[in-house]
Amino acid sequence: MGAPVWVVLLLLTLDASALQVLDGPAAAVLTGGLVVVSAYALVALAFLLPAVRRYDTPAGRTWRFVAAAPLVSPGTAVAVLVTLAAIALVIWTVPVLGPLVGVSLPLLASGWLVDHRLDTLDAR
Repeated sequence: MGAPVWVVLLLLTLDASALQVLDGPAAAVLTGGLVVVSAYALVALAFLLPAVRRYDTPAGRTWRFVAAAPLVSPGTAVAVLVTLAAIALVIWTVPVLGPLVGVSLPLLASGWLVDHRLDTLDAR
């Protein structure tokens, strides 16, 4: 299920390395696009783990849901981004927390938000 994540990560890394060569307005526009696509991919990844844990569907259907989930649930997407940004800011200002919380705190916080949204969608 995680293979497309690696492909997206590779493409984002290649795009970021290509931005090192550019300068001026083109670099600013492409950097903005890279940030938007990275944020979208991060929110989609936040939806992936609860969706895989919760539903027993084929990989294609799961990835279609994960790809559309940030567009279908913009409030949850913004909440996930704000939560992950707050966790990143805390770890940036207090670096000793980085090894202590690792990936578990972002997964817990974003997973809780996504689970709440999936509960709402399942109730409909």
